[in-house]
Amino acid sequence: MNLTIKRSKTMKKLIVMSVLLFSGLALAGPEHKHHKDLNLTDEQRSQVEAIMKNKHERMQQVREEIRQDTERQLAEVLNDEQMETWKAKQKKRAKAMKKNKKNKKKMKHKKQHRREHKRLMKEDNQ
Repeated sequence: MNLTIKRSKTMKKLIVMSVLLFSGLALAGPEHKHHKDLNLTDEQRSQVEAIMKNKHERMQQVREEIRQDTERQLAEVLNDEQMETWKAKQKKRAKAMKKNKKNKKKMKHKKQHRREHKRLMKEDNQ
């Protein structure tokens, strides 16, 4: 009974940390978009980029620590077969996320191309 409560509290902590981490990642976004709104000097821009890069690296470290801690805890609970199944699913999920990221980049490029094409067509018609 006591072990169940301990696991429950640990899982709650992991969930809270994950939510905080991923909400921070969502807010991080591409930093260069903020430069236009802030009218930064070149010196400020380089300082802001260094700060954001440092933040990104630290967040990656925290994410990796959480992943390792979760895997360690699951290894204590799951049997070998279940653990292998879980790892396989995680690997498949990571591969799908990587593919999705590539597709998003392609779509962004296509949208930019379409906008440029529309702009040129509009200029030709004037």
